[in-house]
Amino acid sequence: MKNVDKYEQGKISIKVIKNMLRKLAFKYKEYYLLDSYYFFYLNYYYYYYYWY
Repeated sequence: MKNVDKYEQGKISIKVIKNMLRKLAFKYKEYYLLDSYYFFYLNYYYYYYYWY
């Protein structure tokens, strides 16, 4: 949760938080989260990289 604290302090961007959440969702196979609109733009690259 250190990244969340850094985000709240304005030291890192929201992209870092989104990437962290996306990686956790993939690690724990929460595909419904990966298919959500929240990760829409990140998913194209991620699925392409790991599935093709």
